[in-house]
Amino acid sequence: MKLRFRYVLAALSALWIGQTVNAEAGADASIGPFRIGIALGTPGPCAVPTNDAGAEALAGHLSARLRRPVEICRFATTAEAGAALASNQVDFALLDQANAPDLGQARALVTPRPDGSIGRILSVVAAPKSSSIASLNDIAGTRAVFAGQGAAFISGPKAAISDNGGPIEALASETIEATPEQAVELVRTGEGDILVTHVAAWQRLCRGAREGDEPCADFKVVWMGRERAKTAWALRADADRDTLYRLAGILLALNLENPAAFAWMAPGSVELTPVEAGALSPTGSGP
Repeated sequence: MKLRFRYVLAALSALWIGQTVNAEAGADASIGPFRIGIALGTPGPCAVPTNDAGAEALAGHLSARLRRPVEICRFATTAEAGAALASNQVDFALLDQANAPDLGQARALVTPRPDGSIGRILSVVAAPKSSSIASLNDIAGTRAVFAGQGAAFISGPKAAISDNGGPIEALASETIEATPEQAVELVRTGEGDILVTHVAAWQRLCRGAREGDEPCADFKVVWMGRERAKTAWALRADADRDTLYRLAGILLALNLENPAAFAWMAPGSVELTPVEAGALSPTGSGP
């Protein structure tokens, strides 16, 4: 009796699964193509790519994962691709800083990380709580203390500050310390005005050894932000959440799962990294 019940249950489950799959397949067939816009010099209509191995690999990969047709739309310039994205003539496009629609029309999703680049690290500018420095606008003429050696401590934060309106070129002086601990002590004793570092170093510096410890209680974060992305693949603003999250997951693993498709999307890069919606535009100089 129990065995017969199991057979019946299995048959009903198979029937339900089959109906579900068939219903989903029917719905997918009615979904329009996912159109990818990119400047390739020679404009052309949106179409399933042929005679281009990289584009074919990308279209096939995305089509299988998104469960809808994928077309490549060729534009003469990035400005034209950006305009097409803003007017919903394409769903996804490669843009740069000069040709990014506002957030009401498109949102950046991923950016290529070139080989050898540290990526868009989150940088921090901090100052003593007693200081009158309250924003990036106030750092002109200050003595900056950088909390370590290397790009993550120096060139990365400098680029981020500059991209967000901070007058990095107007610093009174720049001191580079060997460790964050030495840097914060220099500012604490009045030999510097602001501490410049990346967020991971700041968090380690301010993490106490035991509960209740507050090593940075006498400091305030004046500003925290990233440098602007030079280019980014952006999605139309009204895209549904399922497409947004699914596409992000697909692209973050693309370099591992489909190297040919990745090389076409991000030549000379090692990975696609997620970005905030406004990554192509300055985010302002507030804390």
